[in-house]
Amino acid sequence: MNEIYNAHLGRSEADDTNETIGRQFEDSMQNVSKLLETGITQNAHFRTTLDDLQTTPTSDAPEDDFKSLLSTLIAESQRMSVVSTRLTDGLRESQARVKKLNEELEQVRKQSLLDPLTSVANRRAFENRLEWQIKDSEDSRNGFCLVIADLDEFKRVNDNLGHQAGDAVLKAFATVLFEHTKGSDLVARYGGDEFAIILPNIDTTAAYNLMVSVKHKFEEMRVTAAFSNAADTPATASFGIAPYKSRRSPDDMVAAADTALSRAKLLGRNRVCAEGLS
Repeated sequence: MNEIYNAHLGRSEADDTNETIGRQFEDSMQNVSKLLETGITQNAHFRTTLDDLQTTPTSDAPEDDFKSLLSTLIAESQRMSVVSTRLTDGLRESQARVKKLNEELEQVRKQSLLDPLTSVANRRAFENRLEWQIKDSEDSRNGFCLVIADLDEFKRVNDNLGHQAGDAVLKAFATVLFEHTKGSDLVARYGGDEFAIILPNIDTTAAYNLMVSVKHKFEEMRVTAAFSNAADTPATASFGIAPYKSRRSPDDMVAAADTALSRAKLLGRNRVCAEGLS
């Protein structure tokens, strides 16, 4: 129950970091507000002093009046110089702090879109990208394919060799997927042992051939599991491919790829099936 709560309901490390950064932003803004308030107050005082000096009546000793006026102006100018220096230094310090906080916030944002185990994109990042990819395809008329892949009989790996071996297999599969995709593609862990791959600007046949290469590469791999009793861990994967068609929603795309994946499973696993290809 604790694991379920922490995974789905509890606060994440990213949430705590965001809250901390938010408090630091608030502190920085309060400091800037205090600095500006002090500067405004001192500036108003300086204006009042200048106005008073303009209306000060002259005495019978103009030279003494001049010296007194000059002395007052110098003193007020020095005081304003100190205030101005403090304000400038404080603003520079706050600027540097805000810049650093922005960098930390961007880092947290990126981390919140990554799967912590496999280091590929997580489901949130996948859903955001799929929605954007559909809109882009509608505008540009460039097609793309969605692949849903999962590990065959993955439960046996966990049951027979332990969850550490299962984690090693997941990491290895994610690595193979990532190494066979290019910069504009997206590899994401969709959930459990299921992965999603978005392949822009590609037709169904090319996507099929690519996933066949991935399947063979992963099939040849013997995942080392030094912490288990087995020398290595055999594993295979099945793949379902769906090309984008006009007016397909994100849910439609996932459902079509899932249907192709189910067909691959029914045909014996460790194979690639694509919608529209026999």
